[in-house]
Amino acid sequence: MAAATLRAAFRTDVEPILQMARLRAGAAIDPVATFRASRYRHRVAAKRPRTQSGGGGIV
Repeated sequence: MAAATLRAAFRTDVEPILQMARLRAGAAIDPVATFRASRYRHRVAAKRPRTQSGGGGIV
């Protein structure tokens, strides 16, 4: 019975609980969608200097 309880807990979708917690905290309900909609990555990439080397930092 313990194993069945553990499996049921593992399969439980906690996303609605997390969304409610984010809403109550004043945070984004869907942080990934909010990040993508902000185009933050695009704006920051435009400010960063382009590197001339294509290496992975190994000298």
